Amino acid sequence: MAFQISLTSNSSQIIREYKEGIPLNGPYEIGLKHFVFWNTLYNVTEKNNTLSLYEPVAADAIISHKIRVPPGLYELDNLISELEQNRWYQASHTVITLHKTTLKIVISSDWNLDFTVDNSIGQILGFSARITQPKMTSYSDLPVNISTINTVKIDCNLVSANIEDHKRNVHTLYDFPLDTAKIGGKIIKEPNPICYFTTNTDKIYDLVIKITDQDNNLLDLHGELVNLTLDFRPYGYQK
Repeated sequence: MAFQISLTSNSSQIIREYKEGIPLNGPYEIGLKHFVFWNTLYNVTEKNNTLSLYEPVAADAIISHKIRVPPGLYELDNLISELEQNRWYQASHTVITLHKTTLKIVISSDWNLDFTVDNSIGQILGFSARITQPKMTSYSDLPVNISTINTVKIDCNLVSANIEDHKRNVHTLYDFPLDTAKIGGKIIKEPNPICYFTTNTDKIYDLVIKITDQDNNLLDLHGELVNLTLDFRPYGYQK
């Protein structure tokens, strides 16, 4: 007999326990029927929001200053504008621009900019872990990465048949590219046809759903609700 399990949560990790167990009575398949959430995924977080500057005060001395951008959803222009409001950015005569032909970030400053700190904003601006030199023009050496979340993945512990690069037996039930044009909007996924995978158990006691990015980091939904429906059917079932 085919059946569905519908889930609602404000967390990107959903855990449900069924003490009596849900018997499947033979080999079953599972697929994602319906997935809805609001795209409030921040591209600037506590992990990548810091611009560190070194102010030279003497021949052998410097003072370190840090600019921390409030976490949020930013386009590149908005992010640069936020930095420009800071007094240390202004005092250092730092200028950050996008070279529209090469799509590289160009930085000039009277101070050193340190992109080696763990939570450096350099990750977004396309700068590898290095320190720029004062009074010199510096170009980003990596692609600008304003969209830090490229793919949304839905993992389910009842699936263990898939492959991710060289990893076997991963739990990916469904994944899709995140549409950056829909920042702040509702994301609705209704796969048609549904892609089914064989379940790895014949009785469900625990159901664990994880919603992650392409690097398997749990998404911060900021308290927004997520709704999803799982469709179960006997192996080889035909409607």
